[in-house]
Formats: sequence, C-alpha cells, structure tokens
Amino acid sequence: MRLQMGRVTIMAQSIARTDLSRTVSGSLVWFYAPGHGRYIFSLTPRPDLGFVQAGEIRGGLATFTVDKDEVLLESPA
Repeated sequence: MRLQMGRVTIMAQSIARTDLSRTVSGSLVWFYAPGHGRYIFSLTPRPDLGFVQAGEIRGGLATFTVDKDEVLLESPA
C-alpha cells in the first residue's frame, strides 16, 4: 500500500492538512492525528495483531470508524 498524506477529517471536523510530500508505503502504513492517536492500515486481515475491518479504501479516500470516531483520509496517491 502507498499513502500520500492529504486532509484528515474526524467527526466532520478537518483536523489536519499534512505535508503532501510525505508518502509512506508498505504492508502496514500509519498516520498520527493530534488529539486522536495513531491509525494503522492493512489491506489484509491481521488477527495476530488484533486488527478488525473498520472501513474501506476507494481510490484516494479511506473511510473508517474507530470507537465513535468517523475518520476520512484523503490521499492524492
């Protein structure tokens, strides 16, 4: 997976517009949202790590829910 950081929206509040030059790639990628913590993505099941399916990635948009937080991450790549 390849993730280029864009805008992060949590509970309909835009919380960050990150440096678009920051790109991460690998089988696990993560980003940190100030005041909310770290979010780790995997495209494959990871029961050994306690991961559960929390949302979906379509094109440049990741949407997921953790606890009561609805998160949208826009990625240009």
